Amino acid sequence: MNQSVQTTPEALRLLKEGQILISDSRVILFQKGEQLYAKGISWQAALSPNDFQRLFDQNTFWVYEKKEEKISSEKDEDYYQWASRYL
Repeated sequence: MNQSVQTTPEALRLLKEGQILISDSRVILFQKGEQLYAKGISWQAALSPNDFQRLFDQNTFWVYEKKEEKISSEKDEDYYQWASRYL
């Protein structure tokens, strides 16, 4: 989570583009089709754009960036050399 978003119009734009946002209060926000969703630890709610703006007007949002685990070709090679000897 690197990029911060300060305004709800900007947050709505990013949600429409398919980004996932996390609010200051640790609510996950995403859009599926035309519907906005807010998801907490034990709850989920569908929101209209107006509800979103009223509920999250004073929040800062963070763009969620999924970390991709890169496969180390060096470790992979070491494993297969070990496996071919011992298995």
